[in-house]
Amino acid sequence: MNDVQREVLVGLLLGDGHIEQPYVTSRARLKVEQREEMKTYVQWLYAIFQNWVRGTITPRTHSLKTTGKSYEYFGFTTFGHEEFMLYRQLFYPNGKKVIPDTLEDLLTPLGLSVWFMDDGSAKSHQSKGRILNTHSFTLKEVELLCAILQTKFCLDAWPRQQRDGVQIYISGKSADTLQALLEPHLIPAMRYKLPWHNHSR
Repeated sequence: MNDVQREVLVGLLLGDGHIEQPYVTSRARLKVEQREEMKTYVQWLYAIFQNWVRGTITPRTHSLKTTGKSYEYFGFTTFGHEEFMLYRQLFYPNGKKVIPDTLEDLLTPLGLSVWFMDDGSAKSHQSKGRILNTHSFTLKEVELLCAILQTKFCLDAWPRQQRDGVQIYISGKSADTLQALLEPHLIPAMRYKLPWHNHSR
């Protein structure tokens, strides 16, 4: 993988991306799957990883039933390779996604932006504060993520307990810093998530 692919992959693995090992082999593959309304974002990701997808295979739509409702999902899967296995071993040492101890070295502004496009949202229409949905991680892991956001990116971030897990809250006091980090990397379809999108300077 080139540097851009590695940085994007780390952001994906903090968000909704998944590296799976379908067979007992030394290879693993990246799976990207989003709701149909995220189609433009998936196509952007596909363009980045296209050389890791076999032949003329392009992102596809499929239906999935959850809790009695049917949803349309759009995504793609790469072919298996040893290089993806390295990230599988980092983020899934026991089969469940975790935060690796080396994340601070791996996470870049581009990776942070991909993570934010996956899992970022506004606290409210009036607030410049932003949320990162980290419900699949433990409190200890979320605390580590907050520490990285604070020390590496100078963002005022802390865990926010919810009924279904823990979120990360990035204070509106960090809006300028967060905007500067994200703005060069967010695709146009995701710019509505920026802190200053609904606020005039």
